[in-house]
Amino acid sequence: MKAVIKRIILYLLLVILPFAVFAAVGESVKNNYHNAFNASLTDKYRRLCSIETQKIVFVGGSSLPFGLRSDLIERELGLCAVDFGVYAALGTKVMCELALDGIDRGDIVVLAPELSAQTYSLYFNADVLWESLNEDRSMIRSLSFDEQKSMAFNYFDFLYNKIRISGSDGIGDGELYARSSFNEYGDLAFSRAKNIMPSGFDKSRLITLSDLCDGAFFDYVNSFIASVRGRGADVFFTFSPQNALAVNYTQDEYDGFTQYLQKKLDCVILGSAADMTYDAKYFYNTNFHLNDTGAILHTANLIGLLKKGLGIDTETSIDVPEIDDPFVPIDPDTPDKGFPFTVENIGGSLYLTSVKDEFKDVTELRLPEEYNNVAVTGITSGFLNGCSELTTLTIPDCYRVFDVEAFSGCPKLAAVYLETRDPGTTFVPEDGFLDGANASLKLYIKADRKGKFLSDYTWRNYKKFFTTY
Repeated sequence: MKAVIKRIILYLLLVILPFAVFAAVGESVKNNYHNAFNASLTDKYRRLCSIETQKIVFVGGSSLPFGLRSDLIERELGLCAVDFGVYAALGTKVMCELALDGIDRGDIVVLAPELSAQTYSLYFNADVLWESLNEDRSMIRSLSFDEQKSMAFNYFDFLYNKIRISGSDGIGDGELYARSSFNEYGDLAFSRAKNIMPSGFDKSRLITLSDLCDGAFFDYVNSFIASVRGRGADVFFTFSPQNALAVNYTQDEYDGFTQYLQKKLDCVILGSAADMTYDAKYFYNTNFHLNDTGAILHTANLIGLLKKGLGIDTETSIDVPEIDDPFVPIDPDTPDKGFPFTVENIGGSLYLTSVKDEFKDVTELRLPEEYNNVAVTGITSGFLNGCSELTTLTIPDCYRVFDVEAFSGCPKLAAVYLETRDPGTTFVPEDGFLDGANASLKLYIKADRKGKFLSDYTWRNYKKFFTTY
């Protein structure tokens, strides 16, 4: 009998000990998620739960910190403003569940998810949530039982990823997608002067409405509304900003979607999707992220709708600065016959648009940093089209904008070396960057930048293609 017990104990040790050691290592290594964009969830949650006066709470994704000026909201409405929006990949349901912990009698909640199938669903991402609340795991108690189970099952995946990036630099101060880029309200304080997207919009994420009518999602939203009202607070539903160039639905689809919302939602809807549709010049790096001027415009618009919904009869005094439209075509500089690329001035920046025929048989290319003494900062779709022998491409650190299908039309391209130091300062589409490229293509990133790429808002979507050098 003693021998059997010893065997059982030995077996348990052999099974449990490796997991315990792995957990101990994972918990003790450097936390490179500390300054990640989504780690701001901890700060926003603590602020929300600490405010004892009447407040107005905005719940949603990243379009809120990119699109709100909470100081103007406080000035115009006389209520403490809380920007409780972080990252669409956290899911709208999780943000609602966490927001409930800080809602008190007399508060006003404005639910404003981005117009996308992910945010208009019960989507849940345990990996991203682990990164977000790693420093305050008490928030897990606010999740549903099924979500808590998912968190438990993904715990070791999170530790593995934490160990994997612990040897490289994490997100630093002064970068766009950094926790430190938020101000005390939870708005994004990072300077965003103009639209930096090729042609003014992200072609990989056009805005459609046909897949947003998820009945289960709206059933949950109505239960959230009931919970908020049960605390003596009220709820409004509204829409995120959307880039007019990215709108991809018909008037009939818009009318049907509007009617569906009016029928399904058990609360007042502030404005319409059309009210929140703005010119491309007001956006920054996604079809939902506004630049500095766009944030003022959208906030002024939202305040007007809120005053109407709350029955406040006062004038709104917000001056929206003038902004130039950066997408007026500009002729490129005098052509350089020895330069291997054609160049176009888009939005005030130089882009490589194609390789000249006489250079298309090269096997290796390093992109130029300048053209006629002006920095080249972007590449357009298919700019390498026809380079049938190209195998290796090097992209200098000065490149800031990468279009969809960037490496299509060059079937042998197997290695792209990115000298990018701070991925958070670049634009890369959320989908479609590598569409049409060689299936075996690898993106080579500097070893000490690995943590930055793997925790970046959009580059992380391409992590399976990363190799360090």
